Amino acid sequence: MRRVLALLTLAILSGGGAALAQSQERISDPQVYQYLQAGIGFIGQNKYGSAAEQFKLALAKDPHCAPAQVNLGLALIHEGKFEEAQPILLQATKDHPNEPEAWLNLGTSYQSTGKIAESLNCMRQFLKLSPNNVNAPHVRSMITLLEQDQSRRTKMTGNDQGDDYLADAVQSGTIRFLNSRMPLKIYMKPGGDVPGYKPEYDDIVRQAFADWQATAPDLIKFVYVPSPGDADITVAWTNDPSKMISSAEGGHALVVPSNNGIMKSDITLLSRSATTHQPLGPNQVRHLALHEIGHALGIFGHSPRAGDIMYGIVLPTENVSNLSERDKHTMLALYSAQTTAVNSANRLTQGDSNSSLSQIVRLNNEGGDAMKNGNLPLALSKFQEALKIDPSNFAIKQNVAALHSNMASMCYMRRDFAGAESNFRQAIPILEQSPDKTNLKLVLKSYATVLRTQGKNDEAAKVEAKLATVR
Repeated sequence: MRRVLALLTLAILSGGGAALAQSQERISDPQVYQYLQAGIGFIGQNKYGSAAEQFKLALAKDPHCAPAQVNLGLALIHEGKFEEAQPILLQATKDHPNEPEAWLNLGTSYQSTGKIAESLNCMRQFLKLSPNNVNAPHVRSMITLLEQDQSRRTKMTGNDQGDDYLADAVQSGTIRFLNSRMPLKIYMKPGGDVPGYKPEYDDIVRQAFADWQATAPDLIKFVYVPSPGDADITVAWTNDPSKMISSAEGGHALVVPSNNGIMKSDITLLSRSATTHQPLGPNQVRHLALHEIGHALGIFGHSPRAGDIMYGIVLPTENVSNLSERDKHTMLALYSAQTTAVNSANRLTQGDSNSSLSQIVRLNNEGGDAMKNGNLPLALSKFQEALKIDPSNFAIKQNVAALHSNMASMCYMRRDFAGAESNFRQAIPILEQSPDKTNLKLVLKSYATVLRTQGKNDEAAKVEAKLATVR
């Protein structure tokens, strides 16, 4: 069975890289100072409109005041007024070219309006001015992910500027859950022990699933189950950004595809901001949930438009997030299309190099490549190395099962029946853990054939009886 399961990671960038001005500039006008202090106080209370008014009053008194410019830009970004923030922050970079936060906030406003090249230039300038800034690791991760999105888009075929962005969604292959898997079983891991988690988050996530189901109600259906072992999609919470594939992520979806559609998807959401470490507001949770569920269902790429929920940046606002018409059309088109094989040339895998999850993805892909090239010992060593990092990783274990199945087939062709039996026996317990039993059925059938070839009819009958019970 020549079948390699690729673990694909879908990254969602957190736009929370915007920052308060840290300028050491002396404020000689006491009224300007008073306005600045009042504005910063409002930001601390998440009252961004009131903060913006105070910073505007400061700028009326001192049009080139760096803290007023930078913090006004920050307040406007949090209000979702990205276009309004840009000329103010651009002027700040001209008036104060060595002010790191001016460049960072300008970069955040650019990325929030889809001006990725301009955003990257600003972020690089921020790192040049302040390489050891507390936000520097986050910004480096954002640069990596933005560059990766840009690179994939240059290889993409098809149009993503019409009523949908299906061309972007399927750049790694047209891969989704098959209709025969409906209703998809959802397990939501209790998050009560996760700092920052709030019980109402679960209701927000359930509503996000309902919103996606409404885009194609005849094709997509969900039901909730009490056990992760029965689930097609799992949802879990963490407050630890190091558990993300990248520290720039507000969440991620690990999707395990196969030649028979998506096998399983695991969603992890941050309960707190990766930069401010403050609990997320309900609309931020909704945005994250909608975005990651979209990935989990098979939208592997990102939309190039900031108005779509599947845009690659989590906008740093508390504005209400809803599915756009393009989001809806894309999901309907995806679940109306035929599935295709995974396009390994467009893997979505890059993240922080020190992230354990990023290392697992890299090892998985290296093992998959080795398996594809027929170097099974190297493939096994890569998968085993990945399992040392995370012994419970579903995708890696499934790859190990696929590897043993291939090795069993090769042993059988060499008439090494003992080797074939041994490899089949190692593959079967792993495949039994998958919600998709397609591979398990194939392996059991092949195993029975190997046994009958040797005249072990009683053992073969037991395997065939087990096969008959698999649904």
